[in-house]
Amino acid sequence: MGQGTGRWTCCYWSERYESLGSLTRQVGLVSSGVLMLPPPFEDLALREGLWNTLNEELGTLIQVAEEEELSVDRLVVAASIVSQYAGSVAAAGSCRFRSVVGQLLSPDAEPLIAELPADEFAGHLQALAAFLVDAAGQRKPVTISL
Repeated sequence: MGQGTGRWTCCYWSERYESLGSLTRQVGLVSSGVLMLPPPFEDLALREGLWNTLNEELGTLIQVAEEEELSVDRLVVAASIVSQYAGSVAAAGSCRFRSVVGQLLSPDAEPLIAELPADEFAGHLQALAAFLVDAAGQRKPVTISL
């Protein structure tokens, strides 16, 4: 499975920022208020237009600023958008989502590829949507860090 650029996506309650350095990177809810998504996620979310859609709807700069705080009032809208993407990805069935995201500067280097099975990508999107809804319910602003 291609890891793409190798960047993890971390979504966390903004108040949890100080604790991030002590957490081990692993997929899922790694601590109360902290969700981590594996390296291919960020690249595939970009390719599929998720970050652009969120930016247009919320007036944010996700992917441009690489870190964006979502106020509580924007979390439900963000969750709805992410949930719609999850449904579209899940409807793709058993295919794989794949994107060439770069090339190392060597003539014989393999391209950098981000790749996930559709069900796994949809599961990450569903986890993100649920995380955003939970944060909204608890009135916790969330920072998305790419």
